Amino acid sequence: MAASEDTPVAKVDRPGRSDLPLRIFAAALFLPCGWLITRHGDVQFLVLVDIVVFTGLLEFYNLLEAKGFKPARRIGVLCGLALTWYAYFRGGIYLNFLLAIALLC
Repeated sequence: MAASEDTPVAKVDRPGRSDLPLRIFAAALFLPCGWLITRHGDVQFLVLVDIVVFTGLLEFYNLLEAKGFKPARRIGVLCGLALTWYAYFRGGIYLNFLLAIALLC
C-alpha cells in the first residue's frame, strides 16, 4: 500500500552521517557477550532475557502511547518480568493469582 499525499511519512534526514560503524561495533561487542551468557546459562541468562523483555515492553508501550492509548506501563513491565522469573524458578504457588490480579487492575 503506497503512502498517499494525506498520510504523513516520517523522514530521517542525516546528510553525511551513517550509523553503520556504530552498529558494527555494538554487534562486535555484544554478540560474543550474549553468546557466552547464553552458553553459561543460570541467572545470567535470566538477566539477559529480562533485559530483552524490558526493552521490548518499553518499545511496545511507546508505540501504544504514540497511537494515543494510555497503557499501564508499570504494571505491564512488572508482570512481564514476573513471568520470566516465574518461568525460571517454576515456583510460587500464589504467583498465578497475583499476576491475574495485576492484569485485572
